Amino acid sequence: MLDADAVYSSISASGFTATIKTSAYGTAVEGLLLADFSLAEISPTPGSVTISSVTETSAGVYDIVASSTSGDVLRLSASKDRFDFAEMSDGTNDITIP
Repeated sequence: MLDADAVYSSISASGFTATIKTSAYGTAVEGLLLADFSLAEISPTPGSVTISSVTETSAGVYDIVASSTSGDVLRLSASKDRFDFAEMSDGTNDITIP
């Protein structure tokens, strides 16, 4: 299994960009689909958040569309054979909506 982690950018109330790479080699994790992701609100009201769409814009770079509110803290998780996404969803790089 290859450990994978994400870096987030372009964060807004309507979504964000996740750049996902393997931790050891820095190679892009490609080919993830909407069904491979889940999104949870951690604070202030814990629960599931619906992801409307996922688009891989370049190798390992995913534009994720999901509605949230200013101040929400979100945590993205993923699942795909050969990869361990525990680092991505361990709480060290949660997404805070501005």
